[in-house]
Parts: sequence; C-alpha cells; structure tokens
Amino acid sequence: MHSENDGTSAGPGLRFHVLGPVRAERDGQPLQLGSPQQRAALAILLLRDGRPLSVSEFVGALWGDAPPQRAVTTLRSYVSRLRATLEPDRPPRGRAQLLVSAGGGFAVRAEDGALDAAVFQDHLTAAASARRAGDTTGAHERLTCALRLWEGTALAGLPGPYAERERARLAELRLAAREDLLDCALALGRHEAVVADLRALAAEDPLRERPRALLMLALHRAGRQAEALAVYADARRLLAEKLGVEPGPELGRLHERVLAGDPALAAAPVAVAVAAPAAADCFPPDVAGFTGRAETVARVREALAPGGGRGTPSPSSPAPAAQARPRWPCTRRTRCGAPCPTGGSMWTCGARPWTHRGTCSANSASPTSRCRRARSAARPCTAP
Repeated sequence: MHSENDGTSAGPGLRFHVLGPVRAERDGQPLQLGSPQQRAALAILLLRDGRPLSVSEFVGALWGDAPPQRAVTTLRSYVSRLRATLEPDRPPRGRAQLLVSAGGGFAVRAEDGALDAAVFQDHLTAAASARRAGDTTGAHERLTCALRLWEGTALAGLPGPYAERERARLAELRLAAREDLLDCALALGRHEAVVADLRALAAEDPLRERPRALLMLALHRAGRQAEALAVYADARRLLAEKLGVEPGPELGRLHERVLAGDPALAAAPVAVAVAAPAAADCFPPDVAGFTGRAETVARVREALAPGGGRGTPSPSSPAPAAQARPRWPCTRRTRCGAPCPTGGSMWTCGARPWTHRGTCSANSASPTSRCRRARSAARPCTAP
C-alpha cells in the first residue's frame, strides 16, 4: 500500500484482510464494513495498491455488464459510509486521508504492510530472491510466513466480476506458494515429512502435474519407488480420461529417471549452520522475593570464602591462584561492577531486575548487604 503524496501515512493502526473473509481492524478492534457489496467496493480499491479507479471502472468491477439504474449513486453511498467507518474522527467537511478522491474516481492510500495480500506478495518476492541466492532455508521460512497469512478462500462471499477474478488469481498464487514450500522442504532433505502434504495437495487438483512430480520425487528419495511409479501411472490414466493427453515432459522425464534409478535424483547433502551453544543458565526460576535469609546467606558466604569457612576476607585480601569466582545466592544473574573479594572480577547479585536499582558500592562489607540496600533504596541502576 502507498501513503499520501506528501509522505505522511494515513490510517495508523488500520489493518485490512482479504486472504479470507474481507475484514478490517483498528488497533486489534474489528470494524463494521457493511454489506457484501460495500465490502467488495473496499476490497477492489485495496487490491489496486493505491492506484485510482475511475467511477465507470468501479461500477464495472462491482456489477459487470449489468449495473443497477442508480449504480453511481449507490457507489458513492458505499464510499461515504466506508469513509465514516475508516476515519471516524474526520470533521464532516474535512478532507479524507485514507479513501481519497483521485483521478476522477477513488483510491485507498494506506500504510505499507496494512494489507495482508501485499505482505503475502512481499514474502513471495523475498522467497524467490532467497532461492536464487541459494538460501533454501530462508526461502522456506519466507514461504511459511506468507502462507500463514491466509484465513480461507480469498474475498470469501464477495460478489462481482472483479472479486471472482481476484479470487482465482490469489488462489493460484497460494497454490504455487504451497508447491514452492514443499519443493524447498525436499531440497532440505525432508522427503519423508512432506509425503502426506504432497498427497493432499495432489488430491486437491488432480490434473495439476507439479504436485505429482514433487510427490514422486519425495517417495523415490524415501526408498518407495513402487509408490512413486504408481503416482505417475495414476496421473497418466487421469489425464487420458479427462483431457485425452499424455503427461507433460517434466513428469515424463521424471518417470524415466525413477525407472532407471538415476542416482542424481538422490537428495543432495544439506549444509546446516550450527549455532554456537548458548551459555547454560543453571540458576533456578525466579521467585516472588528474596528476604528473610540473612543467616543462611552469611553461612554460604563463610563456606565460599578462602580457607573453607574460616572467616571472610576483606576486599584487599589476596585470593589463591586457583580460587574460582564465587556465585552468591541469587535469583537472577544481575552483575554488579564491584571487585570480588576472593579474586574474581565482579559479583553476581541476588536482586530481582526491577528492584535492584542501586549502584553496588565496593566499600560495603558484603555483596549480599550491598544488594539488599540497593533494593531498599530503589535508585537508578548502573549495573548491566
């Protein structure tokens, strides 16, 4: 979607959905868009991506070759009611910012990303670019995001020739995206996992050959050659019965390669990037508070001190070379910038993140007391 020519965006918080029943929402709250004909009028403008539509074209898109006698009057009433719904705070004679008059007709100028169909197309474009660049995983992720936007049949329940054409166009894009998604999954070595989805996809449109080809390839890679050949035989029989034709060249070549056991059909090794393991968080879950344990904390500090509990060193006491940095009793690892009395570089304090708001002073006697005073003071924190 496009914004106004002055660079400002109209309709903040508005979102439009056409990949299913047509609906709109503002800040998550649904809007009442009126009759199916009125919702069709909005959908027509939304799918033009901000381009103006003349009144005569608008009438033809809504009613085709048989418009009602008062078609223009009815159309203008739809526009008026939609403006009131989409811009309720606009003054009675104020200029519309969303559903605008332009080019002898009307246009919708909404924010980028406000229409689900536009976001869907953006994902498809990004997926195609990723696949060309060899990023199959990225393409798979983009296609997954694209298909999650769908809520059923596009423009469900809307009348008119324009809605019919757009419904068919969007359905074709969705089907191609599903095929591309499963193709990416095959390229990633997930042939066993996609067999069921490919069978369902082939059953939805039995005369479409690409799902059959992908299903044959998945079965072959899973070591199920007989089933792969049966898919081809079924496709050939159906095409002959319904259309009187043989399978296309792609499906025919794949059949020959499966028969010959072509080793090139085997799944290629997939390079998997291994992320560096995250630092283990061995601390217990957060608790509602950390009070009433002064005696326990003191015993723990004494046990952790150099000398095996024979006293607590002062901050200036040297630490043994092999002495590990202690971890003081805590519920979250909120580090304080004070030198550690046993040789470590900093302490780990036990304050909850929203109460530990004081700077931990190196002059205090113990890390626990410093953090407790910080919690009580609730001052701005300098500890990371």
